[in-house]
Amino acid sequence: MSHPVTEPRRIIVESRIETVSVLTPVERDMMISAVILIFFSTIFWTLFAQAGSPMTLLAGHNTDRSIPIFGSMSAGQVQLFNPLFIVMLAPIFSIMWTWLARKGWEPSIPVKFALALVQVGLGFVVLAYGANFIDDTFRIPLIWLVLAYLLHSTGELCLSPVGLSMITKLSVPKLVGLMMGAWFLSSAMAQYAGGIIAQLAASETVGTQILNREASLNNSIDIFLTIGLWAFGIGIFLFITSPLMRRMTHGVK
Repeated sequence: MSHPVTEPRRIIVESRIETVSVLTPVERDMMISAVILIFFSTIFWTLFAQAGSPMTLLAGHNTDRSIPIFGSMSAGQVQLFNPLFIVMLAPIFSIMWTWLARKGWEPSIPVKFALALVQVGLGFVVLAYGANFIDDTFRIPLIWLVLAYLLHSTGELCLSPVGLSMITKLSVPKLVGLMMGAWFLSSAMAQYAGGIIAQLAASETVGTQILNREASLNNSIDIFLTIGLWAFGIGIFLFITSPLMRRMTHGVK
């Protein structure tokens, strides 16, 4: 005899499997494209999550946070740049997408995802380049961290607003809830993967004091450059394959 609690769950699972098995070719293409885009979204949020630890640690240990006239920022305060850029740029992006849509030039969803990955990658590359301008205490100028946050924010504006919309448009009605769950689960997986990368960028400290500022900078820059180049390359790959992805989405924008 089936357990009374598990029986409804079994019925739901069987219903979902039956739904997938009767998909039309167009629906199947759209569902596959949604799963692929969720995968690329996971990569983006994994790298974006580095703002919470490695980039803040870089700000604390290896960044000259002094601002003329205003004084010096704390390491935690550098995270205000992302929400600040979002608030400032969101209306501009909204107007830009609307204008491009009227002209028939609006990028497809895969292209927007590709742009997001390229920009988050460039943000890390910018940080690595900023290491060429360190001072005698192995600190990079704050402007390079600001530029990295700017690129990450513009990347977020390319991907985040279209993510949930993409799921609802590409999923068949009976599976929208399931795909929404997969989308949010991918964000959780991204946070976990981001934590693994953050551990690689960690440096030895005693209390809150860094033991070797030069080694800390070199380790952070190596990690940032590696993940930045990978993200840039993955973004270019998605951009190149976007015509195929667009055919699979059957014109969904």
